[in-house]
Amino acid sequence: MTFLQRATSRTGLAVLALVCAIGLWIFVINDGFRAGFLDRNLEIQASNVQEGLALSEALPDVSVQVKAPADLWAEFPDDELSASVDLEGLGIGTHEVPVEISVRNPRIIVLERTPEFVQVRIDQVTTIEKEVDVEVSGNVAEGFVTKDPEKAIDRVELRGASGALSRVARILATVTLQGEEEEVRHLAPLVALDSNNNPVEGILVNPGTVEIRIPVEREQTVNTVRIEPRTSGTLPSGFTLTGVSTNPSTIELEGTQEALAAIDVVPTQAIALENVRESYEREVTLELPEGVTVKDDRRVIMRIEIAQQQATRSIVANIETKDVPNGLEITSLSPSSAALTVAGNKLTVDGLDPAGVRIVLSLTGKVAGTYDLPIAATDVQLPGGVTLSSVDTRSVRVVLEQK
Repeated sequence: MTFLQRATSRTGLAVLALVCAIGLWIFVINDGFRAGFLDRNLEIQASNVQEGLALSEALPDVSVQVKAPADLWAEFPDDELSASVDLEGLGIGTHEVPVEISVRNPRIIVLERTPEFVQVRIDQVTTIEKEVDVEVSGNVAEGFVTKDPEKAIDRVELRGASGALSRVARILATVTLQGEEEEVRHLAPLVALDSNNNPVEGILVNPGTVEIRIPVEREQTVNTVRIEPRTSGTLPSGFTLTGVSTNPSTIELEGTQEALAAIDVVPTQAIALENVRESYEREVTLELPEGVTVKDDRRVIMRIEIAQQQATRSIVANIETKDVPNGLEITSLSPSSAALTVAGNKLTVDGLDPAGVRIVLSLTGKVAGTYDLPIAATDVQLPGGVTLSSVDTRSVRVVLEQK
């Protein structure tokens, strides 16, 4: 065998030995290992973001394929791997950056990541304010109801990338009711949502929580009842009460079923009549039992109708004459007074002075002789406020003679 043949033979053996060694190493390192995709995607965290800048959109999750010992696959620890992007030196704009996977356990080998690169949009950090919305779900206990929720604060400050802030449609606090029978007080976290009610990532809400107060009361029943207007005392002399009414005449009351069951009419406060001399109206309160209220706080107006009492009175008035013809004189006037009945409101009639009533007979065109003159209503002169009801003396005898 020549030297060349011996050298070639040795080289072949060496190569064969190396191939066998590599194959054995591959077999050894893969013995007990399994490759596959993690059953969960990793959230990508951004690092080294410049001060005053922020991400305007959330980063996608990354799917990772690894090779790891079989014993780890049974219950893969959540903290063994993490994903990140390094934004050092990047300014405002859109950038494509590689996704980095960090592994704590050296026995875990990363085979593949999807995606390998992500687009990152960086914006200026700005601050705005928004009003807090409250949504309530669930129910209080049966027989109870809630009133409108009350917020400890109405507006909060939002801080984040301008692009992200532009997508914020509202700030929401949620409260879940679970059969409560009394007032609910809940410290609710605040979440920034877009127009589709999806959370907007990267927004700092300050403060991050708000106290919500929800009044809880027994359920109210509504019942319609009649209003009973009430008065007290008596009117001054000479006046009469012609009507008492309310507007409205019925009212809707709210309260528990037990409280309303015994009510079919509700009285007003009593209006004193002692000094009332004319019709008038005023707002009144209702005499309500405990636990009962007027629905919608409706006002009740009470009207008092007053009239002066009417009266008649018999009086005697002196008879006068006028228009006596020249050359004649009255030698007899019988009777010299006449009985009348007058009417009017009681105060005026009672205060009438008979001297203020005149009966004047006209003798125009008469000649000497005896006349029985009827007393007509037109002959009676009355003061204002009274009317003539009747003339009770029918006629007067007048004798005229030559002077």
